[in-house]
Amino acid sequence: KQLRRQHTIILSTHILPEVSAVCDRVVIINQGKIVAQDTIDNLAKHTGASTFMLRVVGDSSVIKNTITKIQGIKNVDYVGQVEEGACDFIIETEKDIDVRTKLFGVLSDKQLPILMIKNNESNLEDIFMKYTNQSDKKKGGKKI
Repeated sequence: KQLRRQHTIILSTHILPEVSAVCDRVVIINQGKIVAQDTIDNLAKHTGASTFMLRVVGDSSVIKNTITKIQGIKNVDYVGQVEEGACDFIIETEKDIDVRTKLFGVLSDKQLPILMIKNNESNLEDIFMKYTNQSDKKKGGKKI
């Protein structure tokens, strides 16, 4: 970390937590081609959808059917139950769309109380997978 103040250091690794801890900028290379380069924060902003964890009291299928109908929500995955009677979901939204107010209103109308909403911050592994998968899809290659 001290060397980076006066030098440019190139670190090639697959240990992504190490990159997050040490590097200011990253370059993601897939099949020999640069597919992304920027700060981790900027790359996270441009990866597309955002996700959050949602915990709601009620029947999982009723909750999922209710949530799925909300405009701006791309995907709803049931995770399981941590608290008795409450269901956890991972919600994926369209880029730059905040569905929390609409989500609260719809679930409240159905008397399905929200116990928790927690943003899932993109980490470097998520960013890496997103950029390498997109690149593979464009070329018709295999998805990692």
